[in-house]
Amino acid sequence: MSPLSVCAHTAPDDFLAAAETLLAGDPARTSVLATATGRIGRLGAPEDLTPTWWVVRSDDEIAGLGMHTRRGRPYVVAARDHDAVAVGAALAQAVPDDLAEVITGINGFTGSARGFADAWTRRHGGTVRQGRQDLLYVLDGPVNTPHEVPGRVRPAGEADVEWVRGWARDFIRDIGDPPDPTATIDQPLADGRVLVWDVDGEPVAMAAANPPYYGHVRISWAWVPPHLRDHGYGGAVTAAVCAEAYAAGNTALLHVAAANPAGNAVYRRLGFGLRDELSHLHIDR
Repeated sequence: MSPLSVCAHTAPDDFLAAAETLLAGDPARTSVLATATGRIGRLGAPEDLTPTWWVVRSDDEIAGLGMHTRRGRPYVVAARDHDAVAVGAALAQAVPDDLAEVITGINGFTGSARGFADAWTRRHGGTVRQGRQDLLYVLDGPVNTPHEVPGRVRPAGEADVEWVRGWARDFIRDIGDPPDPTATIDQPLADGRVLVWDVDGEPVAMAAANPPYYGHVRISWAWVPPHLRDHGYGGAVTAAVCAEAYAAGNTALLHVAAANPAGNAVYRRLGFGLRDELSHLHIDR
């Protein structure tokens, strides 16, 4: 195997140009990188962070990508045909030593995340603890719309802002992972990308679409309050977001917690297929 080299970027447009081969070639697995980078390009980075992106190369091929756009939680992905653990380790070696006290964990696809975390703790100490595991699902084709669910879909409007924000806070608490401060529900709301399932004038579920990148749309902010679950509302609003994406010529994808069997079953019924696994790893000192 050829040695790996890593190039750092601090401007989002420079990274997107340098990483385009992998971003365009594997848009489902690189969706988080593309959407987070695009968001920072549009809205700017948090004040307490200088965002950094990395491109890992093996000869002329891109072997992997990484970013530190969320304080203390780098995100990594290896190309499918490269050693994920080695790519993660190379990214860990590229991260400056002055972030040793800042890094509290690593997110990304399981092999590359584990490679990063193990290399980082060998270098700086600490132990790696497994956090949430997510599954990547992709919908290749039209969605299997559930027609038996009562209610209708509508876009969230100005009158919905406060409760949508409240549900977004509940969503963050539920997934149990500190949020990316740039990833708020406000921009999807302003852009009209949040859909609501409404039953007799009462909102019962919501889901949002990220902007499309390379023909793929990642669904996020999918939430049904606990007392309204098991009625099909979450599947119905997610199907509506998928239908909009498909009508615009895009492929829908999403992440769901591996420990959420009900959610996994819903997405499989909608037609999603399992593609990969992600890990949220914590570094304890």
